[in-house]
Amino acid sequence: MKANTSIEQAICAVIMIALQEGHRPVSGTTLAGWLEISESYLMKTMRKLAVAGIVDSHVQRGGGYTLARPLDEIGVGDVVAAVGGEPTVTTTGLPERIFPDGEHTASVVGLLNDSFAAAGRDYLEALNRLSLADLVRSDAVADGAVDWASRLDT
Repeated sequence: MKANTSIEQAICAVIMIALQEGHRPVSGTTLAGWLEISESYLMKTMRKLAVAGIVDSHVQRGGGYTLARPLDEIGVGDVVAAVGGEPTVTTTGLPERIFPDGEHTASVVGLLNDSFAAAGRDYLEALNRLSLADLVRSDAVADGAVDWASRLDT
């Protein structure tokens, strides 16, 4: 299984926000610059993170993004669900077309779909065993260690 680019970018963006010096908002321009993506693409990702309650968006002058909750309360699965959506696998209707026993086939398809749904829940639960705080040095998060904007300009 391979993480898609949006998920990886979202995890990095949230960690960057957590590490921002003085926990000041990090601008979209700064995040997009570091992630090497367009601001419009970043805004779509950040909106999903905001809706999920992972980041807060500050639109006033000097605004940007801050964490909506502590880093140790944000699981990797939270970010995956916010950006990638809930993992879903469902049947395509092929069994119903191939196997003529309508009642039995419907029952089997139901079992398959239930199993796929359970696997999706298990996937997110497993990812949430790892918080984003587990991915950074705790002393770096305490008051923020990096001024991302000034480092981008150098």
